[in-house]
Amino acid sequence: MRRSRIERQYISEYQAKCLAFADALRFKRVATEEELGQYAPGSTENPGDDLHAWVFYYAHCVRMCDRLKDSSAKASHQPASEDVVLEALRDAPESVRLTDGSEIRVYPKSFVALRAVQSCQDRINWMLERRDLLSKYQGAEELDFLARVDEAITRDYQVIVLIATSEGPQLPFSPFDGPTEIPERIATLSPVDYVLVHRGFLTANAIRLHVLTTMLDQMSGAEGGTRASWSTFFATRAEDSHLPASTLMSDRSLVSQVAAALLTADARKIPDEKQAA
Repeated sequence: MRRSRIERQYISEYQAKCLAFADALRFKRVATEEELGQYAPGSTENPGDDLHAWVFYYAHCVRMCDRLKDSSAKASHQPASEDVVLEALRDAPESVRLTDGSEIRVYPKSFVALRAVQSCQDRINWMLERRDLLSKYQGAEELDFLARVDEAITRDYQVIVLIATSEGPQLPFSPFDGPTEIPERIATLSPVDYVLVHRGFLTANAIRLHVLTTMLDQMSGAEGGTRASWSTFFATRAEDSHLPASTLMSDRSLVSQVAAALLTADARKIPDEKQAA
């Protein structure tokens, strides 16, 4: 049965949400693969693959994510230097297996690099929306324009892969000029490889940040505060680390900076707890 464009769009959105939830649950080690797969679309408990099946699985993931809250509540009574924080400080890359069987590493990136990736993603989303509108027209001019749009989309995906796979947290080119060329090792990857790298990039950055910021929010809530803006966050980190904020934003991974903020906050609590005792 052919699905409408709107239904395909909703399915895609719920798939992305479920993937993010599942990766967070794996990273935090609060759900097993068996639990995650029990109600996944196509399973015995949820045999369909339509929008209803993905909404059902989404509800299951949301329910399991309550364990993250319980885990964070427990973490608020323990030092922040638990395994997840130490792993974040290591800036450990994620290994991604490509379609040809080879492996490539994806790295935790700096705030500046993550902003560059977001800019690429915003452009891709904008172009995909316009492409969908134009695809119904089959004139020579429209087809030529669609070809140029596809080329621009591919270019932005390649830039994302270049950023994600460049060693270290820094942006591998000037944030003002962009890359001068795409390395052959990236230009020859398949579209499926782009998706695989992007998933690894989410694990190395977005999923780790989700877990760490949840812990930071829990700590802020316990102290009667709210999460600071990124500008305030980096100003505080600069004061604590005695490094310029610009260096922290461009040369240190955001994941490691949030982890360091958790450790610093825990260290500050120790004298208060001793004094209270």
